[in-house]
Amino acid sequence: MLDEMRAARTAGPDLDAETIWQMATVNARRWLAAAGHPGLLGSGTLKEGDPADLVAVSLAEGDGPLLERALGGEVIGTWIDGRALQPEMLEDAQ
Repeated sequence: MLDEMRAARTAGPDLDAETIWQMATVNARRWLAAAGHPGLLGSGTLKEGDPADLVAVSLAEGDGPLLERALGGEVIGTWIDGRALQPEMLEDAQ
């Protein structure tokens, strides 16, 4: 998905990083809800009982805006339904 977001940046250089992140997160959730797939979604926030599907992204070097730097980063961890898909990352972080 991060590669797709970078492709969106290349295809639409006038899109700011916040808009690109919203397209991949908040707006995708809204579309799924409108398409009748509420079972795939939590509240859209981190609340007790939500599925907790998360991705951690590193930040590219530099002093630019956080979301801009995240577009240049790499996926360093993924959690689906609260379970880490890369447990070695969690071990390295401790």
